[in-house]
Amino acid sequence: MAIISSGGVIQVVRWDSATVTNVTTSNSEWSIGASQSPLLTTKAANSNFIYCCCLGAESDLSDSAAVNGFFRLVYTTNNFSSTDYVSSSKAQVAGLTVDQHSGTNDNTIITNYDGSHAAGTEIGFRLNFTKTQDPSYQFNQQGLSGQPSGTSNYAYGYVMEIGA
Repeated sequence: MAIISSGGVIQVVRWDSATVTNVTTSNSEWSIGASQSPLLTTKAANSNFIYCCCLGAESDLSDSAAVNGFFRLVYTTNNFSSTDYVSSSKAQVAGLTVDQHSGTNDNTIITNYDGSHAAGTEIGFRLNFTKTQDPSYQFNQQGLSGQPSGTSNYAYGYVMEIGA
């Protein structure tokens, strides 16, 4: 029988994804498909989690108006039939670019969740995104000008289960 220590890494799941999400409207929350982790089955009760995801985006945002963007981490215990916020009072600011200056950028989000789930719970995580202006902001857009021939744009991530 393995001993699970407080603060020790219990398991790590990783993923990569070329899923494209084109966020076309403002002030509404969009699920970013490429940021979705595989489901993992918790090995301990009340585990904590560290979520990390690096994903690129292509911007059609204009610099004619101030624009802000925000990420919020959600989790599911029912295979993404529904989700809950990790925290209803926390968001992370997104590093946005505007099309006229630098059309693409890279977002690296590292955040955590202090869980209260029983051992054996199947759990998964995903980022939701919102922005304050309407022009398109597309995660993992493919076929960009100058993109190396034969390549696809990918997001990468991992989730660590940590002993409580």
